[in-house]
Amino acid sequence: MTKITNQTTQAEYFYDALVSKFPGLASDIFQFATTPIPATWVDGNESSVYSNASRTSTNVSGFYVPGTNFYNSYASLVNSLKVSNANKDPNYLTTLRDYNNLQAIYTTELQSAQAAYSTWKSLNSDGSGNAPPFPTWLNSVNGFQYNSKLNNIQGQMTALQSNLTRITKELKSPYAVASENLTKDQITVTFPNGAPQKLPRFGISGNLANDKINWDTAPKGQYALDITITGNETIKHPWKILYTQCVEEHCLNFSTKNAVNTSRIIQDEHYSLNFKAVGAESYPIEMGTWYDPTVVNPDIPIEPGGDFNSASFFGLNGPLHLVPSAFFVLYKPTMTLTVTTTTYEQYIKGKASASVNWLNIFGIRFDVSQGSGIIEKSGPTTTTITMPIPGANTPQIIGLQSKNTFLAP
Repeated sequence: MTKITNQTTQAEYFYDALVSKFPGLASDIFQFATTPIPATWVDGNESSVYSNASRTSTNVSGFYVPGTNFYNSYASLVNSLKVSNANKDPNYLTTLRDYNNLQAIYTTELQSAQAAYSTWKSLNSDGSGNAPPFPTWLNSVNGFQYNSKLNNIQGQMTALQSNLTRITKELKSPYAVASENLTKDQITVTFPNGAPQKLPRFGISGNLANDKINWDTAPKGQYALDITITGNETIKHPWKILYTQCVEEHCLNFSTKNAVNTSRIIQDEHYSLNFKAVGAESYPIEMGTWYDPTVVNPDIPIEPGGDFNSASFFGLNGPLHLVPSAFFVLYKPTMTLTVTTTTYEQYIKGKASASVNWLNIFGIRFDVSQGSGIIEKSGPTTTTITMPIPGANTPQIIGLQSKNTFLAP
């Protein structure tokens, strides 16, 4: 019997199960993280909060890839809004063009940093493919030179922003208040290996540190999340995807140089995937008073003759096509997979004895190499395996909720 087909992926079943337990996830667009991201704000450190909360999603598909700085993109939008007589004011146009040029340079430098990080990650990941996330690397000695460039550009943009705010106020722009607020509600953030910086305030509500204490002291065997996917479930909460780009089919794959037919595992007649987590919670992202949500609208008028149009911000490759609203966090997840014994021996055990190091399910990499500590229970018909969890003692972001501002092509 075919259970999960090409038309219905594991992600859809997983999302449906999550929404049944956490209905608030359905209020916004939900994207699974391509790889879990450590929820490092557990200590309340401002640099950790900023590093996690200040990035938009590069994709508008079903998967979250941390992208550019949200504030910079938002400021570029505010500065590009239609201003009375602005196209007749050379000082305004010159300053705006300088700001936009710096924004482009910032984006290029950020892309260079991300490329360097990818190279570093490929050479320094552990056996299960895990490595510090990009924001952590950027603030380490390895990414310091890139971070210094980005901070220097950011400082120049801040100075130009002050000039733009003054000019728009003098021109009595209808968006003068939004422009003026861009320089308000800033906090001092000190990153590792860096000097203190004045940055726009971001926050993450809830109390992850306290939640972690409660999860750690909960009775053994008590789980905040306990779901089983077989493929026979009726989906009551369809997974809303804005635009299909490159979606990881079935959300299950291996690391190997050899071809592995993962669909054979997923469509096995005895396939069952149980997912447990000691802790699970959604944490809203807060933006300071510098942010005006009414401005982030694809229909808002953009200054004609400038460097941008609405699609520049809200289109497929625009930095504001989604507005981050909350992180979904899991703590100490456990996965138990049951398949026919023949399928297990051929597609999992056999590969683990060869060249496979990890199994990837929903972006979480489980070590399946020899000696990894897999708990295996084999019977004449089925085999059940419980897989080791990487980074088990650190809460992990496995999904992002966002407000939809996408301007479809």
